[in-house]
Amino acid sequence: MTKPTDDTRQGTYRREQWRCIRCGKNSVTYQHRQADGMGGSRKVPTCVDGVAACLWCNEGFEAAGQTEALVYGWKVRRWVTDAGAVPVFNKPLRLWAQLMPDGGVRILQPRDAHEAMRRAYGSEWDRWVDELQERAGFWPLLGMDGRTR
Repeated sequence: MTKPTDDTRQGTYRREQWRCIRCGKNSVTYQHRQADGMGGSRKVPTCVDGVAACLWCNEGFEAAGQTEALVYGWKVRRWVTDAGAVPVFNKPLRLWAQLMPDGGVRILQPRDAHEAMRRAYGSEWDRWVDELQERAGFWPLLGMDGRTR
């Protein structure tokens, strides 16, 4: 994937209110949600293809924090054909949203977001949620109404 345009980058930051989507810090970088593989891609990313993340969280999404990033939609598996079908959870704001190419969002109820995650990933999403719960020792924050199955 090529670099995002300045408009896309600024639209992404504006959507997240210039705060990290995970921790809320106000020093952000553009995080590609989906890897493009070796050799890159000619696709120019839109606001759907990225989130605002601080450098520390951005690096974590690629390493030890990858399961959390997948559970919350901050990362999208390469084989998913439409990243826009994978909602994201803004942890500081405690809300799920479907991202729009123009930088807007459509707020989702937690149950609707969880169903969208299951449509995209099937039972794999539930396994990631369980893995995150086992590591953290509590149910991950998936929305105001908690975990839904």
